[in-house]
Amino acid sequence: AIEAIRAKKSMSHDITFSTDATPGSYKADTYKVDHMVRELVTNAAEAMPDGGKIQVHVGTRDLDEKYIDSGVIPGKYHFIEVTDTGSGMDEETRRNAFEPIFTTKIFTEGRGLGLTAVNVIVTRCDGHIDLESAPGKGTKVTLYFRAYQDTLKAL
Repeated sequence: AIEAIRAKKSMSHDITFSTDATPGSYKADTYKVDHMVRELVTNAAEAMPDGGKIQVHVGTRDLDEKYIDSGVIPGKYHFIEVTDTGSGMDEETRRNAFEPIFTTKIFTEGRGLGLTAVNVIVTRCDGHIDLESAPGKGTKVTLYFRAYQDTLKAL
């Protein structure tokens, strides 16, 4: 996904990829995961028109009781985290980021469906999405997918 984005756009962004994931199964297909990563990296790049750093990290972690209010079942999750060094979002923008057709872009520059589509896909995969951002601090979007012991059928 990262190489396709680099080839598609003339980007002056430093994009890095890292992983510390443990092997396992989760409920999502490769196409959907690729689509979500593309959306998140594209959003990050567009939020930094003069360039910047984008980090994509894949890992595994346990989610505990602090996530229960979000409707998350505690346990082991695989995650994809996209972090950028952009300008970040204020609280109102962050609250509305997953609303359909909400966008901070000029009308001709975007559809306003990127994060909405990602949120729908993650939810349909029994997952959870976490968005952290503050003005001047950049943005981090983490997609969590429940880890399963056995292999799942393709969706």
